[in-house]
Amino acid sequence: MTSKRGKTPGSDGLPVELYVELWDLIGPDLLELYGEVVGKGSMPQSLREGMITLLYKQKGEKEDLKNWRPISLLKKVIEKIVHPDQTCGIPGRQIADSLALVRDTIEYVKSRKVPTALVSLDQEKAFDRVSHEFMDRTLRALGLGDFFCDVVTAMYRDTSSTALVNGWRSDPFPVLSGVRQGCPLSPLLFICVIELLAERIRQNNDIRGVIVPGSGGKGEVKCSLYMDDVSVFCADGHSIKELEKTCIEFGKASGAKINSAKSETLLFGHWTPTRDPLPFPIKQDFLKILGVWFGGKGAAEKSWEERLAKTKQKLGLWSLRKLTIEGKSLVLRNETLPVLLYVAQVWPVQP
Repeated sequence: MTSKRGKTPGSDGLPVELYVELWDLIGPDLLELYGEVVGKGSMPQSLREGMITLLYKQKGEKEDLKNWRPISLLKKVIEKIVHPDQTCGIPGRQIADSLALVRDTIEYVKSRKVPTALVSLDQEKAFDRVSHEFMDRTLRALGLGDFFCDVVTAMYRDTSSTALVNGWRSDPFPVLSGVRQGCPLSPLLFICVIELLAERIRQNNDIRGVIVPGSGGKGEVKCSLYMDDVSVFCADGHSIKELEKTCIEFGKASGAKINSAKSETLLFGHWTPTRDPLPFPIKQDFLKILGVWFGGKGAAEKSWEERLAKTKQKLGLWSLRKLTIEGKSLVLRNETLPVLLYVAQVWPVQP
């Protein structure tokens, strides 16, 4: 069994280790159960019920429920149906591709002084707002096949959850939206859903992006996506307003909601002011995307300074412990190098 060990069990308290140890005894019964689920397209109530535990986000007032995060305790096909500008969870693609696309596009428009806006969209409760009905229609529209879609529908049909607060467990309540957090299938399902928004943006001629040099005007950079992190290049104010309109229409169909107040815009080149204000707040000089700063002169230095400060803080905490040589090596490999290499792949250190 490939399931990860040491994970929190379900409401019955039975961990995956138990199933591994007793697989010869209970395996045939489980396989029969899964066969019933596939054959009938439905699951027993106990498999459709989750339990929600609230985790504090470590920021904001604890009395505000918005500052608590609810957590519910195809790869060979998806790369063919999801555009290359989405890099999360797809074989052969990585977050560095998204970061490089943003960096190179910005460098191009800055060097050519091309009027361009980079819009970073903030989605409100992205994973929790996905309509189950919309998700089912999306999977079928993408041509994933009736068998797969029927199994996913069975997983999400008539699901319920309970809330666990201070040791008290609530009565079950229906869950009509959201993908299951912690489920290995959830990222792929969400990517399929968000792909429809990205495709609407790509196909909308009123949203003008950055023309790729040498493409004869046919190649265009518009989107850079990593899971729910969506960045869009717009050529003018009309494109930005059309982007907002497209997001609103997508939200009406899917249940998604763009937080306009937290979305951000960074302008490049000789930008022509619009008569009406832009729908998303304008940032000065810099914009952070996927943990890396982009924008004006000094973006690389700003990114490195932030990462180095975090690294020094971590090493300071580890220095309080008496570590062996092997322990120090482990800390450097797991705590220091990944942090530094992440920014280095975008902003290499100049010799």
